[in-house]
Amino acid sequence: MRTLILSDLHLGNGGEYDIFAGSESLPALLDRFVDPPTRVILNGDSMDFLLNEDPLRLFISRAVHQAESIAAAQSTAPTLNALGRICAGGGEVLVRLGNHDVELALAEIQEIFRDHMNQPPSVSQKMIFERGNEPHILKVGGAATLFTHGEQNDPFNQVDYEHLPGSRASGPVSAQDFEYSPGSVLVKELLNPLKKEYHMRFAD
Repeated sequence: MRTLILSDLHLGNGGEYDIFAGSESLPALLDRFVDPPTRVILNGDSMDFLLNEDPLRLFISRAVHQAESIAAAQSTAPTLNALGRICAGGGEVLVRLGNHDVELALAEIQEIFRDHMNQPPSVSQKMIFERGNEPHILKVGGAATLFTHGEQNDPFNQVDYEHLPGSRASGPVSAQDFEYSPGSVLVKELLNPLKKEYHMRFAD
């Protein structure tokens, strides 16, 4: 199976902070990889949960609302549908967490994005989610290829995986104990207000 690796899509909620600009070109690209079957790897920051004015605390109910807004956005929906066609064509989608979409660790959030692929469960389950705390090693043509989103060694953006609940959590953890990185605080408290006041859509 061939592999297509994409990083930092930052699919957003269509609001005033949204920075995604590939609502037509990205689905068109993905449709070129439906046949033959393709493994699509989204290598971190695929969905952006920081493009809003919500308080920067991890609450499951709030994350669910944010995920619904992203998945249903006019700019995002075509990409999710295209990923559904990838899976329906015999391929698969691996979504690795980044520092802008830690909420994807939660099972409730994962199901929202699977549901918006507009495919039966037997197909949408081919979208799988993976924490990004360890690099992923993929065998390609007999060679081991390592890829990572990269925030593991960046203290400013490092994800607090120790306290991140959801699948493959290190143990019993509470969302209330999770701390967002300084980089996420920067986006919320500085970049978002700048984008709003000065119409600097692509500031970050």
